[in-house]
Amino acid sequence: MGKISQKSVAMARNYLRITHQDSSVRLSWQRAQTQPRFADPISFHHPFDRDALDELRWYLEDFLKFPYGIEPDKAKKTEDRLQQWGMGIVAEEQRRFEEAEALYRQALQIYEAAGDTYHAAGDYHQLGRVAQLQRRFEEAMSYFVQALGTYIRFEDGYMAEYPLRGLAELHQELGEAAFESTWEQVTGEPLSDEIRELI
Repeated sequence: MGKISQKSVAMARNYLRITHQDSSVRLSWQRAQTQPRFADPISFHHPFDRDALDELRWYLEDFLKFPYGIEPDKAKKTEDRLQQWGMGIVAEEQRRFEEAEALYRQALQIYEAAGDTYHAAGDYHQLGRVAQLQRRFEEAMSYFVQALGTYIRFEDGYMAEYPLRGLAELHQELGEAAFESTWEQVTGEPLSDEIRELI
């Protein structure tokens, strides 16, 4: 009986990377040491505020390492929210606007019923995104303004960037005069120099 020769075969590593920068996501694929190949960037706005991101990090980086016995109730709550967030994002990206809007409204009702205005602001922002994608600009602006007002009250400049970015996109889509007119209709006040500089 002949000897079985064993050879050590080096497997080439493949890398799939997701890069999130500003309001876009870009995929790249690389085989071993070859140059990476990039897909075109796509627009992406996540619905997560800072607390939600911390919760996700805890779940993905801490809980899943030792998933038995460590805060199972908190993990279950995160899993339920993760499913809702994911369904909303997928519905929005697939242009299933009515479904996305219903999911964001459902989450909004839960937060408002609990008196949690800070987390409700994230859903106002997402509802603004859905309205913007459907070119319902006055409604979109109203949602962005509500989200922005909440983040300003909580002095959260990081999260305020998201509705400000939405307002900047509306400004670009509508043009200066129409944006100012819509702002006045929505807020009952003329556009301030401070907001004008921020967008």
